[in-house]
Amino acid sequence: MGALEEAYAAMHSIRTEYADDTDLLEALAELQDAMQFDVNTGDGTAGGEVQRQMNKTPEKLAKAAVKAKEKRSGAVGEKYQSAIFKCLSDYNTCLKANARGICKAFIVICIAKQLVPLAPREK
Repeated sequence: MGALEEAYAAMHSIRTEYADDTDLLEALAELQDAMQFDVNTGDGTAGGEVQRQMNKTPEKLAKAAVKAKEKRSGAVGEKYQSAIFKCLSDYNTCLKANARGICKAFIVICIAKQLVPLAPREK
């Protein structure tokens, strides 16, 4: 499975496990739109205001993920923020070496790994 396919599978997992968190789902949808924009324009390096706005979506997703994780777990603090914001830091490092599209896929996968283990499981 390639990075984009894995990212879309991670998005599905987040949507399933956090179906009631509208802020997280909105941020995820915006990032998915940004990823599709990158695919449609080649590598996500197209200029303009639309691209500048779409480049902000990973940070918005990270912030929404922290809130969702804290709400779900009932705990607030550095432990939860640091793991998700490490994903954002890795994303910014990725941007320096790669095209934006693949970096957006990686941040989705990273954040999903932080969110989904806390989701309740059906018995």
